Amino acid sequence: MYFEWSYPIIDYFKTLKSNEKNTEIILPIIMSLMISIIYFYFNLSNTALSHLRNILPATISILIGFSMTSLTIIVTSNNDSIKTLKDEYTDNRKIVSSVITLYQWLIIMYIHAIISEIFLLIFIFFSAFLLQIGKIPYLADVLLFIQISLLLHIFLVLLRNVANMYFIFYKKEDGCR
Repeated sequence: MYFEWSYPIIDYFKTLKSNEKNTEIILPIIMSLMISIIYFYFNLSNTALSHLRNILPATISILIGFSMTSLTIIVTSNNDSIKTLKDEYTDNRKIVSSVITLYQWLIIMYIHAIISEIFLLIFIFFSAFLLQIGKIPYLADVLLFIQISLLLHIFLVLLRNVANMYFIFYKKEDGCR
């Protein structure tokens, strides 16, 4: 089977620092758990999934386009900021035993975001299918939890990616930190 797509995901997790894990993984899980419990308590999980199924495919498709465009800009740019990123190493972010460059790290971040967005889009359609084929107790609650977790994770990763883009193209000399 073709599992090359999993390498950027694995590399993303290898290069995360503990505060980033807390923000991009643990925080979405905690928030989606709280939201899912509220929807479970009011017996609204199926309704929430139905509404998400109506709005998320278009939204996620736009996010995929945005992420792919951003990645294209980074890969095809040839300005001084990108050249500097290719030469500067991260602060001890390693894949296997080699410290990666800022450029490699940025590419990993965007590819992870794209793969996560595609996975969420597929999962939304799969969830709709699962809910139609049978009545499994608590299935809607679990699916809602997973969708909200992935959505929040993607938003937080994209937020960091956009901030990284800002800091790449505006150096300290330009009046930024």
